[in-house]
Amino acid sequence: MNNGTDRQPRTTKQIGAKADLILLKIFTSRWYVTLPLDPNGDKVLDERDCQQIVISGVFGANYTEIIKNIDKILLVDPKGIDRRLVIYLAGNLRFGADIDIAKRQVITKELPALN
Repeated sequence: MNNGTDRQPRTTKQIGAKADLILLKIFTSRWYVTLPLDPNGDKVLDERDCQQIVISGVFGANYTEIIKNIDKILLVDPKGIDRRLVIYLAGNLRFGADIDIAKRQVITKELPALN
């Protein structure tokens, strides 16, 4: 008698081509925040040092700095598998950046000041 407990887990091939595409997108590029070696020269790595957002291949190939001189990241919002909305401070200004990880492109816009 089969009560459903002997079912085999589905593989990617059984799920279909769409799942194959999703898996490829997840692992072709990655984005991350880096801190260059003591950017302000005070011999201390801390919150006063500017950050940058970079994109690279999974194993570090095609390392691309897409946003530099970030004082503070306020928000990172995933907009699907390969896009991120990032709100950050640079100096006394707020910016919003729409990052397309797969295309290695960013659209940045200055945001109005908060009162």
